[in-house]
Amino acid sequence: MIPPPKVWRQGDRCRITFNGRTVPGTIVFGSGNGVSLMLEFEALLVGPMGGAYAGRMAVLWEEDGFFDLIERAEVGLAEPAN
Repeated sequence: MIPPPKVWRQGDRCRITFNGRTVPGTIVFGSGNGVSLMLEFEALLVGPMGGAYAGRMAVLWEEDGFFDLIERAEVGLAEPAN
């Protein structure tokens, strides 16, 4: 397995991109190797097939990116904008 390029830690702030929408968020908790994370944000994020997240989303790393657990749609994580 190819590990994530960054191991996000509890309390890290981030930018979450899901289905074309980007919102600020925080890592609520994650596994020690950074493969599974729980994200928190103040928004409603709707996936390409209609699956929705209101404030929290669990994601898993799979080889080349993070994916949500409802639709297996790609979730982008980046450092927060200044």
